Amino acid sequence: MSEIHIIGDRYLLEKVELEVKENDGILIPQSVEKKYYEAKVIEIGNSPILLSHIGRGDYVLVHKMGGIEIKFEGKKYMIVGSQDILARIVLP
Repeated sequence: MSEIHIIGDRYLLEKVELEVKENDGILIPQSVEKKYYEAKVIEIGNSPILLSHIGRGDYVLVHKMGGIEIKFEGKKYMIVGSQDILARIVLP
């Protein structure tokens, strides 16, 4: 089996569809044009400047135009720099 080793200040992400709520409990419909997407962190680069509070398995919000999409062993992933990660999602 092949592996991907991310280098520098980048993250390997897998896009996911989460039900995200605003602080006041308002549900954001999936049909709304979003300027971000939700993703799960699969792998982390080796740079010491990476965001220390984001780790493998975390869910994050990523700028819609950030990163590049790749296909690896039949699955689609995104490789993004730390500057494109907007927030970490804390699930209940």
